[in-house]
Amino acid sequence: MLRSLRRAFGRRARGPRWRVAIRAGATPLIEDPSPQALAGFRALEPPPGIFWADPFLFRHPTGLWLFFEACPEGALAGRIECAPVDADGRVGRARPALEAPHHLSYPVVFEDAGEVYLLPESHRAGGLDLYRALEFPVRWERAWRLLEGPFVDVTPLRHAGAWWLFATPLAARASEEALHLYRAEGLRGPWRAHPANPIARGALGGRGAGRILADGGRLIRPVQDGRAGYGSGLEFRLIERLDEGGYAESPLAAIAPAAVPGAVGLHAYDRVDAVEVIDLRFA
Repeated sequence: MLRSLRRAFGRRARGPRWRVAIRAGATPLIEDPSPQALAGFRALEPPPGIFWADPFLFRHPTGLWLFFEACPEGALAGRIECAPVDADGRVGRARPALEAPHHLSYPVVFEDAGEVYLLPESHRAGGLDLYRALEFPVRWERAWRLLEGPFVDVTPLRHAGAWWLFATPLAARASEEALHLYRAEGLRGPWRAHPANPIARGALGGRGAGRILADGGRLIRPVQDGRAGYGSGLEFRLIERLDEGGYAESPLAAIAPAAVPGAVGLHAYDRVDAVEVIDLRFA
């Protein structure tokens, strides 16, 4: 299932536009964002006519799992699929995890108080719906709605005794995207808007690109760079302040897809232990 990027993407004309790629055991991209490091990722081969994007990892007692959006080329609605991952980054058979009448993507999976939750992007449903695992990883129930409104690429974070949501209201253009921050004592809320909202604006930084990472005592936020078009790159940002009174972040490193032949986009990143995942877009 895994192939080198050059081999898998040298045949781009017959493949889907977005692919998920993975690697294990290397220096994290946060520390080495070089083109050589990016070229070390290996691609997953989706079924014909399907693209895979928005990869997230989750460590469960049953092992490491990969969750991602799966969508037929040209379709308006994707679903969430999942697959097991071993310590060497080998990925097993993909299977459906969550489907809905509307589009689902950006599947953040996390744990709270002994329960496993899935928070997908579901802006066409009119709000932000949280799902709870009944039979991990393939059976979920809608638990409750966190926020009303069409939000995209929402990222939850447990920090300093509270829950935070980094949420971008749907915008007509990337240049109009504005990231909003919400806080609650528990997942059930009530969720309160941060006084510094919006905490980031525009095509660079206004939209999340994956889970916020705890890295050596630092909090690092991957963000999308859409200045050259949707999903044209990403940037890692160091969160310097996150509390009820303020928010601040600064850029750490930028990642562009140029190391991969034919790639023109990259807009998601996640890491658990020594395993990293990204997605890549091709013209």
